[in-house]
Amino acid sequence: MKSLRCALFSCLFAGLIGCGSSTNGPRPGGPQQGGKPGPATGGSDKDKIIGKWEVVNKGGSAVRGTVFDFARDGKANMFIGPPGMESVYHGTYAVDGKKLTTDIDFGGTRINQKLTITRLTDTEMTTTDDLEGGKQTEYRRK
Repeated sequence: MKSLRCALFSCLFAGLIGCGSSTNGPRPGGPQQGGKPGPATGGSDKDKIIGKWEVVNKGGSAVRGTVFDFARDGKANMFIGPPGMESVYHGTYAVDGKKLTTDIDFGGTRINQKLTITRLTDTEMTTTDDLEGGKQTEYRRK
């Protein structure tokens, strides 16, 4: 069951561009809307994670170039695809210590992922996937 779940998660990330409950258009907070807010400085991982993060080095199931937008209210958006043509998937996230849990809706299929934050600075984040044998994914703040 665990390997089936991991395979499903990988396939959804890799193959759902343009499918499901997506919205095309510019990413919120882009230059057309006044630019992006600056990174949080200091504070806990829960505070530092707020903002947009782009996958820059794929080790887990996330596709390079995917952008995650973590809002202060616990909502998360995931953007897959080239800017201006990306699909947007909505969900929630929670940070408890070094644990990051995401729950994203892929057109009616909810994918829950449990990650461990191994590094988090104002500009870089590294996570390990608890279900994929500790594979690391690196992110850069957008």
